[in-house]
Amino acid sequence: MTLSAENEPPAIDGCERCVDPDGLACFPMYGLGPHIHTRPIGGTVLLDQSAFPGFTPSTEEPGMGVYWCPHCGSGKPPTPPMP
Repeated sequence: MTLSAENEPPAIDGCERCVDPDGLACFPMYGLGPHIHTRPIGGTVLLDQSAFPGFTPSTEEPGMGVYWCPHCGSGKPPTPPMP
C-alpha cells in the first residue's frame, strides 16, 4: 500500500463493506456474471443477472460484466444516455 506524505492510507470511495482488510477498494471488479457449476465437470450455467444487485452486464461480452458494491454503489458503471 502506498502511503501519503502524512503516512495516511489513500482515500477510498466506498463503505466499510466494500474495502479489503488493508483498506483498499474491492470494486469495481470485471468478470464472469453470476453463475453455477453443474455436472458433468466443466458445466457452467449463467443465472438471471437481473436478480443480482451489484452486477451490471457487459454490453460487449455476453456473460461478462462489472461487479460493484450493492450497499453504497462504489464501482457502479455510469448509466449510458438514452438514444
